[in-house]
Amino acid sequence: MKKISLLIALFSSLISLAQMANDKATISGQLSDFETGGTPLAFATVELIGTDKSTTTDLDGTFTIAGVEPGTYRLKVRFLGYQDLNTEEVYLEAHKTKNLSYSLKAKNISL
Repeated sequence: MKKISLLIALFSSLISLAQMANDKATISGQLSDFETGGTPLAFATVELIGTDKSTTTDLDGTFTIAGVEPGTYRLKVRFLGYQDLNTEEVYLEAHKTKNLSYSLKAKNISL
């Protein structure tokens, strides 16, 4: 009986550890051109400030960063020829995906 109790306790501990390892959040969204009213911006850089996590947008201007610890973050979005964007704070919850949408304005370049 003691062996069964010990095995149950050990199994429960392993399940708890596995669940803790998967208590992550995901952030995804779409990036577009402000002036054109929504043209997707492909290959822009999206960085989760304060972490080592970043990604680039795909051909449709969409991005996903998975495996993020729950908490409050800001994003930095960069694309050549456009003004950088530092976003407002975004709160990420465990086991949930936060969907966002941003538009970038072109830089005024004078010669």
